[in-house]
Amino acid sequence: MTRRRKRRERKPSVSIIGAGSVGTAFAAALYARGYRVMSVISSNLESAKRLGRGVRARIVSDDLSDLAAESEIIFITTPDEAIKNVASKLAEREDLEFTSMIFLHTSGSLGSEALSSLQEKGGHVLSLHPIQLFPRTEPPKVLAARLRGIYFSIEGDPTAMLVARKIIRDVGGKVLMIRPDLKPLYHVACVLASNYFVALLGLLEEVHAKLGLRQKDFMEVFENLLKSTIEAVKVSSPLDALTGPIERGDVDTIKLHLAELRRALPDMVPFYTVMGMETIRLAAKKGTLTPQKTAHLIDAISSHIQRQVPSELLSLLPEHRN
Repeated sequence: MTRRRKRRERKPSVSIIGAGSVGTAFAAALYARGYRVMSVISSNLESAKRLGRGVRARIVSDDLSDLAAESEIIFITTPDEAIKNVASKLAEREDLEFTSMIFLHTSGSLGSEALSSLQEKGGHVLSLHPIQLFPRTEPPKVLAARLRGIYFSIEGDPTAMLVARKIIRDVGGKVLMIRPDLKPLYHVACVLASNYFVALLGLLEEVHAKLGLRQKDFMEVFENLLKSTIEAVKVSSPLDALTGPIERGDVDTIKLHLAELRRALPDMVPFYTVMGMETIRLAAKKGTLTPQKTAHLIDAISSHIQRQVPSELLSLLPEHRN
């Protein structure tokens, strides 16, 4: 092997704006793969210092004007509501060579147009969203490892997209192309897969407690059922994996469920009815329900449909506080 081949490919220099769990994951992963981290900027200076030490950043600051001008790739890993403001402030910098820089954000719901102020200056812009959960309590190496093997949705100008593919390859990920106009719908999918799934588990935990069982044991009790359900969907489809009383057309069981929820957990009735209707729709597609059974199930559930705010949330609103 020649010396030229032995030489490592020169990696671009990067800066991170936002030292939360996502910014930490990218900084740690790219640093481990030979990228130079020029600066870490965060509104929380302690977080910036902590991350900066781990990746040997030359500049660590809570001031955006301190961002290293020689950075080639700028990661904006701030909360969504701050992205456009950060981009606007960067666009005011007179010392940046915009035409030779890649600016990217990691929002799931926003497209690259959120960085339009930088694009107007000649910068190459990109949205790059990792389809993964990044718990705040995990250390940098563990967060970095979460990037391996996952999909990243990307969208942006051609030059930035080419760089995105290299970044994803370097961290061991896979590319998912998403049209800019479909980013909000794509983010709905991510929220359903993660946030709403967590909310569902929260409801499960609540029902488990009502059974008089120890709260901390609820995952141990239902883990195998959850895992086997996901596995069934993986090897077939949600349609084929569907089982249960609605799929069987068991109207009496559904009526029993709703009556019991009204008695024991009335705030859960809206969720059960919405999900019940969606399950009927899926079962109808599957073809296991006769038209008569479908009608009986719809009647049983629709009579309980509530469009109300749960009492626990009402208590948080100013007009409902004592």
